[in-house]
Amino acid sequence: MSASQSTAGHLAGPSAPAGLVLERLPNGELAWLRAELDRAIADADQLERDMARLLDRRNGESDVRYVITDAGRAALDADRRARAMEALFGPWPTVAETCGLDQQGAA
Repeated sequence: MSASQSTAGHLAGPSAPAGLVLERLPNGELAWLRAELDRAIADADQLERDMARLLDRRNGESDVRYVITDAGRAALDADRRARAMEALFGPWPTVAETCGLDQQGAA
């Protein structure tokens, strides 16, 4: 081995590719990762833990479900139609009432 190939003073093992760091994954394996991805990975892990906690809490509560019947749908449709008609033709005075024509015609 020549002097230019000496490894004295260097750590044994693979050299780091440019911009990558050797990180231990949650399953115990090692991987070369970009340093800026560390934060994203940590955020994803935290999100996974939060979602698992929320789902566990939700499963403990009674899961109440509501179902709309055909009669309920019909009532909602009738109400929706009544509201639309009121919006279009609402309780506003007619043009004749506004101009006072009804009162003149009656006199």
